[in-house]
Amino acid sequence: MAVRPVVATVQLGQCGNQLGLELHDTLLREAAASGDAAFLRDTQETFFRTTETTSSSQGKLVARAVLVDTEPKVVEGVMETARRSKGWQYDARNAYHQQGGAANNWSFGYKHLGPTVWSNVADMIRREFEAADMVGGVLLLGSLAGGTGSGVGTYVTEMLRSEYRKSLLLNGVVWPYSTGEVIVQNYNVCLSLSHVMQDTDGVIMIENDHIHDICTKLLHINHVTFSSMNSVISQHLANILLPSNRAVSVPLGGVSLTEPIRNFLDPVAHLCCHPSYKFLTLKTIPQMPSNTLAFCSNTWPSLLKHLRQMLIVNAHIDEAMDWSVQLPADRESGILTRMSSRVGARQPPTPQYQPPHHIVSVSNMLVLRGGQLSTADTVPFTHRALYAPWSFSPLLVSGNHWPLGGCDKTAALLSNSQAVAPSIDRVLSKALLMYDAKAYVHHYATHGIDDEAFTNAFMALEQALAHYKELSGST
Repeated sequence: MAVRPVVATVQLGQCGNQLGLELHDTLLREAAASGDAAFLRDTQETFFRTTETTSSSQGKLVARAVLVDTEPKVVEGVMETARRSKGWQYDARNAYHQQGGAANNWSFGYKHLGPTVWSNVADMIRREFEAADMVGGVLLLGSLAGGTGSGVGTYVTEMLRSEYRKSLLLNGVVWPYSTGEVIVQNYNVCLSLSHVMQDTDGVIMIENDHIHDICTKLLHINHVTFSSMNSVISQHLANILLPSNRAVSVPLGGVSLTEPIRNFLDPVAHLCCHPSYKFLTLKTIPQMPSNTLAFCSNTWPSLLKHLRQMLIVNAHIDEAMDWSVQLPADRESGILTRMSSRVGARQPPTPQYQPPHHIVSVSNMLVLRGGQLSTADTVPFTHRALYAPWSFSPLLVSGNHWPLGGCDKTAALLSNSQAVAPSIDRVLSKALLMYDAKAYVHHYATHGIDDEAFTNAFMALEQALAHYKELSGST
């Protein structure tokens, strides 16, 4: 039996720890629901380890996770929740917290708290890796709005790259609401991304605005909480993190599964094959209330048609999409049916950057889960107009016969594309306006972040944004 590379998760701040709790529970729950012993075993070996069995007790599943926060309440609460109500637990030795918080200040988290945190966390991560037969990489979870997930998270990412140069790093960053959670959130986002993108292998951008829309418009949740949003995010991430097999198209249509993808982080190397393109977005379909699942039956042609259009027009939900945007060959052959957007649907805020036509990608990973994969035609996702001409092997397809989330079929698309540009541009524009007025800059200068540091951060993001914008001109 082949050894599976393990993945250690680093949960940073309140957001990262609460999301990490929900994610580990979702991974284990979905794997157990499959009823497939091998699928469950592979999931457990990747994200969990088992304590030793003694004469008086059975071994317990322990998450391969490190919990970090600058306040004790969340870490202690997350550990207690896992221990009492879940079928697994955290290792108490892998929890680190301080007293006092990070003051929603990236510079305080990065310059002052980061080194102290790392001196304690380094041994925790090393212990997890030493207990593994093979190391796959590290998944870091945290928010960009405050000081811990952003500032401490940036420092930890840099130290992980320095210590484990050959291990893959993937950052799952939760993007703050565009209406504002923290007054200096745009500074924190710019400073975080400009540093992290130098050291990580990939950054999955998880936008609160998008997740909130899914909760209200598709799941019909009247009172959206962080818990309900974490549940949606975890289901999204589970689609790409759970074991899957590579899939190839077959002559008569559909796909056939081949060898397993042993390390979920390996596809990140495929997606982020160019050092100038590190940002990823994740779309999944279908999204529907749990009480309607029993009455719905999905088909691969319908799901993939909608997911492809979501990619083309950069839609995060499949409602009110603009079906008039088509790829060149599609317009000529009439593959897509023209449909108008729903009247009265609330449109997202107009971004600073508006792509002139369809979204162009560097690469995509399509993950299909469910039965009847022989009817899943993935060829439309290989259309050359979707990709930069220099992109090598731009589409990776994987799948598994076990469905997720109670749906009979699910499709997820992890994409390195221009879809990230509007959000980066919007945050960068707001940060520059604040910086021109020197608003709150003194809070950062107090902790060693001067004008040069801000300028370098803005320039790095502007360059990254320019690279993504130029994809349109290369097709």
